[in-house]
Amino acid sequence: MWVVQRAQVLGYRRLDFRSCRINPIWQRLPLGYAKQSPVLAATSVLVGSTTVPRLILTRSEAPSSNSLQPRFRPRRLIIDPDVFRIKGTIIPEVLPVTGFFATYASIFTYLHYTVAGQSLAVGSHLIPILSFVVGLLLAFRTNLAYDRFWEGRKLWANFVALSRNLARLTWVSNPSSHVLQDGSPNQAAIQAKERLVRLTIALAVSTKHHLRHEPGPNYPDLVHLLPPEFVERVGSASTGKTKPLIAGTIGARNLPMEISHLMSSQMLELRDKVYIDSNLYGAMVFILNDLVQTISSMERVSSTPMPTAYTVHLKQVLGLYCLALPPQLIGQLALFQVPVVSLAAFALFGVARIGDEIEDPFGYDPNDLKLDQFCEDLKLELEAMMEEPPLTIESRSTT
Repeated sequence: MWVVQRAQVLGYRRLDFRSCRINPIWQRLPLGYAKQSPVLAATSVLVGSTTVPRLILTRSEAPSSNSLQPRFRPRRLIIDPDVFRIKGTIIPEVLPVTGFFATYASIFTYLHYTVAGQSLAVGSHLIPILSFVVGLLLAFRTNLAYDRFWEGRKLWANFVALSRNLARLTWVSNPSSHVLQDGSPNQAAIQAKERLVRLTIALAVSTKHHLRHEPGPNYPDLVHLLPPEFVERVGSASTGKTKPLIAGTIGARNLPMEISHLMSSQMLELRDKVYIDSNLYGAMVFILNDLVQTISSMERVSSTPMPTAYTVHLKQVLGLYCLALPPQLIGQLALFQVPVVSLAAFALFGVARIGDEIEDPFGYDPNDLKLDQFCEDLKLELEAMMEEPPLTIESRSTT
């Protein structure tokens, strides 16, 4: 039996024992909540037939410990701070094209009032027609780009889940193999399982580099996860000397597939030495097949660009639209058409640039998926799992 012991400082916070009955001593509290009170409220929690005393700290009794500090909630501001944010946005990339159209609008205004000698203004009948076309193209472009971004995120989440399952089955399968008959640790079995788990981590890291079109195993976050003889066999991407393990592969450019081949061999070795159960071996093979399928799906997202004709046509339509704005706005806005054209160019080309940035979610752009962090988190999780051997049935019963 265990009882979650936790004190919340702020009032009306959900408690961890929502499913338990609360039997207050001083006052009746709503189920799952703690009332605000200027004093220290005491309650008792009924878990089965045992009554456990419980204290709930109120706002006035907040301790100085960092573990019980109230959660910081930013105040609502009139203007969101993101309005003035530049880091991580597309503003630096859109400023050049915005400056170009601002200069064009300024030159057109100067010619309209000084050089031409006659009005260069035209009717504004073209704006509604072009606005409909531009809006349709931008909406389709943005939706398609975000679909690719979200598809990449789902595929990587599925990849992480499969990696966790494979590592878990590897480590907990046949836990008695971790100990010899004399009670000493079986280093051969432990090291063999550790190699397979580290290859699982290496598969994720190599997939990250593969999706970023970075061939070869010689990366600080990858080379130490692979066996030295394997690194020597696949060679260095800088020299181009590669010896693929799989017939038909193009050297280290297909490194995730070669690692999966090595993982299959390692799984066969574990099964033959009875380090893993033969029943779980089939499940591990299915998981490895799903990992390869997920890698292929991520390759599809990464290597299938937007059609060139559509991308070029969208940029051309945006350019024509911004070029057509000054003649149609000069008669109504006069000098104010310069900032209006600049804002229109900034907004339209900014949306188009966002689509260009997120259509390949595996790169180095500020808004791409944080693959480096995902791989590091997976590495820490699996290494923490290997810190202690799995418990056998006998050891569980004794504890």
